[in-house]
Amino acid sequence: MGDGKTVRCETAGTPYDKAMGIKDSPDCGHRYAKTSREQADCKYTVNAAAQWDITWQSTLGDSGQISMTQQAATGLQIGEAVPVLVDSDGGGTQIPSTQQPCG
Repeated sequence: MGDGKTVRCETAGTPYDKAMGIKDSPDCGHRYAKTSREQADCKYTVNAAAQWDITWQSTLGDSGQISMTQQAATGLQIGEAVPVLVDSDGGGTQIPSTQQPCG
């Protein structure tokens, strides 16, 4: 997952639905404890591999097994909610600058 953690899923997982809110995945997921701000390019490098083991049989009685693996990597930027201060007297908005944001 780019943060030293590995996730192994035995199923396709549960599709996300807004009604779930910010709860952890019930069967296959990962929650980052820190933003990616301190990572190279402000992104975690995430590597993924999917493996299929297929057993098949035809109506003519032929059968076989096929194993297949697909791999990919991507950069994933993990941020956090940032408060925005609004001046009720019309003086504009201000984003607190405690840390430098990623591009």
